[in-house]
Amino acid sequence: MNCKNTQQLLDAYVDAELDNQQESAISQHLKTCDDCQKVFADIKAISQQLRSKAIQYAAPKGLEQRLAASLHANEKASTSWLSFPSALAYGLPALLLGVLIGGSFLSLNRDLSSVNSQQETLVASHVRSLMADHLLDIASSDSHSVKPWFDGRLNFSPEVQDLTRQGYPLSGGRLDYLSGKTVAALVYRHRKHMINLFVYPDTSTSTPTLQSSSHYKSYNIVQWNHEGFHYSLVSNLNLKDLEKLKILLLNK
Repeated sequence: MNCKNTQQLLDAYVDAELDNQQESAISQHLKTCDDCQKVFADIKAISQQLRSKAIQYAAPKGLEQRLAASLHANEKASTSWLSFPSALAYGLPALLLGVLIGGSFLSLNRDLSSVNSQQETLVASHVRSLMADHLLDIASSDSHSVKPWFDGRLNFSPEVQDLTRQGYPLSGGRLDYLSGKTVAALVYRHRKHMINLFVYPDTSTSTPTLQSSSHYKSYNIVQWNHEGFHYSLVSNLNLKDLEKLKILLLNK
């Protein structure tokens, strides 16, 4: 069991979804591999966090009392039509508060779902490029060869830089497909880590200065918008070095 195979199965290992033979092989590998132990620790920490009460939604203080008052008022209304205005006066604010809280919670869930979906898509494309031997359509460290290769294949021209002197040599590029659109994927290396830089025109108007860093499973993601384009770096490289690459790309 090598590092690549182990890390591909760590999620299932944490969730106890593997057979005995696979579990045994991974357990043996983890005893001797520091890198895989770190990835395993990250995945296990995320799994424990998702199961903890820390991320559960808590109702606002006082909501229970307001709902009880509303129910009490409604009970009076059922025995006397004359009490209906009073029940409405007490029940309507609680009802509106409940609708507001529910709407906010649903909106938060939609936002989190959208973010998770985007992270999953980026990581899936990164992993697929490494597993399917489709990392490069053009293999070259010469930015003047890689950039013209995209001409005619995309309706935009991505900026291409070779950062060999800074420790991030360019390996080449390829076409990729993300969320219904064809994008440019530039491939960089740092030590033994492969880095995918996905580039496509930014059509959003709500987040013109988007900058974010996140961790999804065992991969780090750094995203930003700049001069009309959206950029996403994806790698199992540590976040500090990945953000350093972003700075180098911005300070062209």
